[in-house]
Amino acid sequence: MPRLFLFLLCLLLWMPAARAAYPESAAVTSEQSKAWLIGEGGHITPGKPYMAALVIEMNPGWHTYWINPGDTGLPTLIHWDLPEGYKAGPIHWPTPERILTGTIVSLGYHGRVVLPVPISPSEEAKGTAHLSAKAEWLACADICIRETGAFELDLPVADTPQEPFNPLIKEGLDNVPQLYKTPLEWQVQDDAYQIIVPPELTDNRMDFFPLGDSVMGNGKPRFTPAREGNTLITVAKGYTPAGDTLEGVLVSGQKAYLISALPAPAAVTGDSPNLTPDAAQASPAIPPDAKPSAPSLGLFSALLFALLGGLILNAMPCVLPVLALKLMALTKKAASSRREAALHGVLYALGVVASFVALGGLLVALQHGGKAIGWGFQLQSPSFVMFLAAVFTLAALNFSGVFSIPMLFGRLAAPSAQDSRSGSFLTGTLAVLVATPCTVPFMAPAVGYGLGSSPLHAMLVFLFLGLGMALPFLLVALWPRALALLPRPGAWMETMRQLFAFPLYGAAMWLLWLLASQNGLLSLAFGMAALLFLAMAAWVAGRRLGRMRIVLLFFASLWMMYSATAPRHASAPAIEPFSPARLEELRREGKPVFVNATAAWCLTCKFNEMNTLGRSNAKALFERRGVAYLLADWTRQDGEITRYLQSFGRQGVPMYVFYPPQGEPVLLPQFLTYEALEQTLER
Repeated sequence: MPRLFLFLLCLLLWMPAARAAYPESAAVTSEQSKAWLIGEGGHITPGKPYMAALVIEMNPGWHTYWINPGDTGLPTLIHWDLPEGYKAGPIHWPTPERILTGTIVSLGYHGRVVLPVPISPSEEAKGTAHLSAKAEWLACADICIRETGAFELDLPVADTPQEPFNPLIKEGLDNVPQLYKTPLEWQVQDDAYQIIVPPELTDNRMDFFPLGDSVMGNGKPRFTPAREGNTLITVAKGYTPAGDTLEGVLVSGQKAYLISALPAPAAVTGDSPNLTPDAAQASPAIPPDAKPSAPSLGLFSALLFALLGGLILNAMPCVLPVLALKLMALTKKAASSRREAALHGVLYALGVVASFVALGGLLVALQHGGKAIGWGFQLQSPSFVMFLAAVFTLAALNFSGVFSIPMLFGRLAAPSAQDSRSGSFLTGTLAVLVATPCTVPFMAPAVGYGLGSSPLHAMLVFLFLGLGMALPFLLVALWPRALALLPRPGAWMETMRQLFAFPLYGAAMWLLWLLASQNGLLSLAFGMAALLFLAMAAWVAGRRLGRMRIVLLFFASLWMMYSATAPRHASAPAIEPFSPARLEELRREGKPVFVNATAAWCLTCKFNEMNTLGRSNAKALFERRGVAYLLADWTRQDGEITRYLQSFGRQGVPMYVFYPPQGEPVLLPQFLTYEALEQTLER
């Protein structure tokens, strides 16, 4: 017994010492996260790679980001200060998870994430190696907080075998995707990319996380079985044009692979034996024409859920202003005629119900025509999103008192124009139109049941959605006691009308953000210009300054809307990141070089990239002339790029420089045309 006690005591004393063999820095702790730097072992061997890692532990409810953060966020950055002759490699990123915040899709990590970084010591390393790192990462929940930390490790240099590998770094490396060396193939299918995955990478559980700057959408992709055991990954297009290579992380079962895909040799149709879905195959993927199965909700429960969902829709910020303004108009109408007020209530309800039934009929018809769609499908169209933003803007301007056109929004919103019975019906239609971006509790399972069952059940679900939305207003209009509870008409009504304009302005801003996520940053600029011209037209109409001015401004707005919704999926030349060393290397080789100094927040840069550099003939020009393309991305602060800009007397972007094989560099104009590019490169 004494010997056993002595053995256990020695073991307890040994365990902290064993842990101490793995070096770690002091931790930086905040209310959101804790971070520290660790090493693989207790010393560095000259000339042999040494693995360090930044460990970040996120507190519950918080997350940080992957190298591609998704729709929002920033990846973790590590800035190293190492002894002379030492070099730090890139972060080895573990496989992320998909994080949903409403409609925003982020890619990142909850809990603990270990970010390994290889360090290459000098062959002549000796003494003590001082590894210093400054890290920046985002910690996000409902808000995002920028976290920073400085970390240090002092490690002796010894030419002796390393201790057992740090298990925490092994944990990080085990989560890093394996490189799959054989390139896959991809093709364009409608508004999506399809990547062909061979059988050896196929599993019952699959996912895909795209790499690249907004080239592909970040949402959950679709996996479709194909013949010969292949699987198709269908990923939505992003708003940045794709180059020749698509890259991402493919999760297949318990394994993850870093894959790259090149364009298929020829456009492959659905008749291809390689790509045609084979229904007879046992496959984990979901066929694209698969119909959603009806959940075990039951018709009665689905109709009850639809009724409750329709009721809740009235409280949505987009719908509430229209409903409240209609109620104020009803108050004014009831003061003179209760019978007329009841009639207006019935007409409003008919407008709501008829619009929901029409929308449900359209959904059912499209679904039975082979389209994989659901509630809110219309918001997948940039044209409809732009149209809805214009509707919200006009409604908000009308609420603000900027203008009133009886044939347009005067009947729908202005209290003084509610005498028109057709206006009450149209108000119901408008309420449904502005409700289309919303999904509320009880509504999703009801709509899912309807679209997964028979057309009759689907139409009943949409009928009850309309009844639920119309019910509060209908009860107030038909029940005299409820009318008596409404406040008397007065000056307060005008104040409330103007106040309710602000949620509509906010909805229009959100729709412009959605448009930019669908069609690119340039679409946001065109969309804002469209709404500006539309607001000017409304102001001219309100002031009655001439019909011709209204027409001209309205057509200018339409042109901007068309420009905002035009497809922007151009090809791009092969691109390398800029560095002075790479530029010098290419010039020593005698290659012509084109440098594009740009930034994500630079509208002129994006305009030139979409309309000149992203065109297929520009790519062909670069390939024909053998021009190397270097991208100097100044989105974040970069001292090298700043000095490069200053060397040409510039303090900002865009800046375009062409280096011929011999001779001095040529500075191209900031508003770059294809003609100017061709003239410069063909010299």
